Amino acid sequence: MGGNVTILAHQSATPTKVEDLLATDGALHVDAVESIDSTVIVDVGALSQTRSLSGTSAQTAALTVSRYLVWLTEPAFVRQGANPTAVSTGVDMYVPAEVWVRLGGITVGNKLAFITGGGTGTAYLTPSA
Repeated sequence: MGGNVTILAHQSATPTKVEDLLATDGALHVDAVESIDSTVIVDVGALSQTRSLSGTSAQTAALTVSRYLVWLTEPAFVRQGANPTAVSTGVDMYVPAEVWVRLGGITVGNKLAFITGGGTGTAYLTPSA
């Protein structure tokens, strides 16, 4: 008997090897799998922002809440502030592409600045609960 197994998400304080999940009988045993909540509350609209991404720092408009869901089509670095300039040297927070990231701790009224390592793309920002 054979087949493919897909593990969608597994979060643990210690890494788990697939070999550790196999019992002596060859069956796959998983104690617990945590899922990531990807619920998005749909608001009245006109609250989200998009920004073009490139190797030059680009700011958002002033932010209205302290947490945002962000989707980037190109990996980038981000910095917040009243008039921030992001840099791609690794001192600003790295945000991966093609995955929802929740950015928190944002001071209302501040802006976010994004910069890539040279590629181009788009940042999509949506207020988050």
